[in-house]
Amino acid sequence: MSIRFKVLNGTRSGCEKSLCEHCINGQVTEGFSGKQKLIICTSNFEAAFRVEWPVASCNEFREKDSMSLTLMKEMAWHISPRVRGKVGFTPPGPDRDQREKEFVEDVIEVLKNGTS
Repeated sequence: MSIRFKVLNGTRSGCEKSLCEHCINGQVTEGFSGKQKLIICTSNFEAAFRVEWPVASCNEFREKDSMSLTLMKEMAWHISPRVRGKVGFTPPGPDRDQREKEFVEDVIEVLKNGTS
């Protein structure tokens, strides 16, 4: 089975929708009839202009649904790492034994005072 494409006068077929309808610069106004459509392009900041035909390709096209990098940066959470002490086990030695002994004594004292 083979598929055949027919090209008339070098135009694309099946491209009825204009890029302007999906562009952030396009202002599309439609009437009740299918033929009533007004498309204004605002990509030129000096003066907007009317688009007379469906657009298949445009170098100023920017999709409406995609966000700009600036907007994404504004929405992003700013996460900074917390500064903590050393990570891992404490080395053996007299300092470790002393801190362990003080900790146990503090726990015993809290338990005595809490039950009295």
